[in-house]
This record gives sequence, structure tokens and C-alpha cells, in this order.
Amino acid sequence: MNKKIYLVSGVLGLQAYSTRVVSKGLKEGFERQGWNVVDVVLKPKATLEQGKWKIVKEVLYRYFIFPRYCKKIIPKNAMVYIADHADATVIPYIDSKNIYLHMHDLTSLRPIYDFPYKVKFKNILIFILSYFFKRPGIKKAKHIFAISNFTKQEIIKYLNVERKNISVAYNGVITPEFNYENQGDYLKKIKKSSDKLTIMTVGPASLRKNYQVIVKALLSCNNSINWVHVGKFDQQTRISLQHLAINISVSEIPHIENIGDIYQRADILIQASLYEGFGLPPIEAMRLNTAVFSYDIPVAREVYQEHAKYFENENELLKLINNYQHDKVAIEKAFYFSQKYNWITCSKLISKKITDSMY
Repeated sequence: MNKKIYLVSGVLGLQAYSTRVVSKGLKEGFERQGWNVVDVVLKPKATLEQGKWKIVKEVLYRYFIFPRYCKKIIPKNAMVYIADHADATVIPYIDSKNIYLHMHDLTSLRPIYDFPYKVKFKNILIFILSYFFKRPGIKKAKHIFAISNFTKQEIIKYLNVERKNISVAYNGVITPEFNYENQGDYLKKIKKSSDKLTIMTVGPASLRKNYQVIVKALLSCNNSINWVHVGKFDQQTRISLQHLAINISVSEIPHIENIGDIYQRADILIQASLYEGFGLPPIEAMRLNTAVFSYDIPVAREVYQEHAKYFENENELLKLINNYQHDKVAIEKAFYFSQKYNWITCSKLISKKITDSMY
């Protein structure tokens, strides 16, 4: 039997960090399971990551150009795996009943009134587009693989997909690589010392990332803190950062791929998100012996279990920061726990489900 599978990985420049991790991990995992993997990625002639027409370009490529590209590339009745539900827009264009979908979260599909944070016009626009373009594709998928039980329950609740058509396949985690050369001056700002605590955050400029709770905690912190953020702050957070005392230094670093050395220079990774489908950074941190503080949301308790310390507001976070002590035993336990999230286990589960459905 020719085990060929088309892995739809999206448009270069529009892929989220998690999408790139999932695509890479699944490709290697599927190949280990004996699949011939055809990676379907569209590479635009011009960059889509910046510029005043970024949103227009994103809509055109995600909802119109990429679906037609997939229709052209993927043959009839092919075995297809969509690595990110953001690309479920392509499913109605593919002439096959063997389409499987990797569902990260419902950020773009959860009803606006039921979000745990205040949404902006952009969120409303994305929800409307997702409702008319992504939702039909999701409903057409032969089977959905949710990356957590929390996400599975959300799919059932908000998208009315039958429970039997959803499986939980926890993401694997690729240990972040080291790349001192490309990081240059960034690393000089991040030096562990006995008198200054280094905290780290990872993520885009999104309100759901809840950086404000960290700022509020640090406003009352008298200790010397070095805060390193990999990604971008939203404008509201940037304004709030100006009110921090001189004992708090903040570095904002572009979201580069190889950040293993940054993790290792940090004492604590803080994940303050109000909403996640899985949450990769804390598991990456555990792989590199960095302590994890997480906002107390259901999916965090499911994925990180007792290997993170939890907070619900700035006062609880401040207390955790002030009382932090390096706990070698707890960090070692977290390291071994993190090994359960790997792409061999994930791809084996998915591959078996796909193979079984062929007979």
C-alpha cells in the first residue's frame, strides 16, 4: 500500500509559531510511521509579515489564494492532513473524503460574547471570516485531532461536532535549539546572576496573552527583575511598561526560532494567557530546566499538571515571584514529565486512526 499523505502547512509568512512546530513535528513523525509526506506550503513572492496592507494580504492568501493553490496541488481522493485549523479554508476545495484536521484552539471560532477578554474590531472581523470560511471546512473533515481535552470539549460545545469524530492527540514539543550566533546582542542582556531574577515570556501582541497582569505584579515588586519577552508586546502593555521602577529592566526580542539559550538563561517562564488550546512555551521551558508560573486556566491544569505554579491575579503572581527559590528536585520532575509530549507518540496515534479508517 502506498502510504502517501499531503501535509498542508499553510502560507509562508502567515504561519503561527505553533503551526511551524506542529508541521515540523508531524512531518518527522509521519515519516517514522512509514508515510511518504508531501509538504504543501505556499511561498509568496513578497513578504506578508509586515506593511500596511498586511491584513488585506492575509485575507487574500488565507481565504482565496491558498485554497485554490491546494486544489491545484492535491490530487483527487488523496490522504490529506491539515496541520492548523486556520487552513481549514482549503478543505472545501480539495476533492477528497480523506481529510484530517489538527485543531489548535477556537480563538477565531469561539463566539465573541463568550471570550474571557475584551475583543477588538480585528477579532470580530476574524470571527466573521472564520464562521463563513473555516467552519464549513472543519465540519467537512473526516476526523479532527484536538491538541487537548479542553479543546475537544470546546469543539463539541461551539461547533457541534460529534464526539466520535474527535480524538485528543497532545502536541509533541521540539526542544528549542541553541543559536548563539544569530542572537548576538540579545544574549548579552540576559545573564543569570545571584542578585537579579530573570523572568521570560513568549508570545505575540495579543490581548489574550494577558501581559498586563505581569506588569501590575511588577509595579509592586521591590526586587531587581530582568524581564525578557520573546515576541511582541501590544501597545497597551508598552505604555504600562513605562511606569515600572528602575529595578525592573525589560527586553523585547523578536520571535526567533532557536531560543533554547534564552530559556536556559531565564529563571522563570511566566505564561499569563487567559486562553490557550495547549500552550507550548511552558513545556519547552520544562525541557530546558526553567521553572513555570502559569495563569490558572483549565487547559494549563490539564497539560502542565502539578509541574507549574498557578496564579489568578497580580497579587498571587507577585507572591510567587517574591518567594521564588530554585527547586532542583521540582525542575527535574518537570523535565521528565515533559518527555510525555513528543511527536512519536502523537504521530503514532494519528497514523493509527487514519490507517484504521481506510478499512
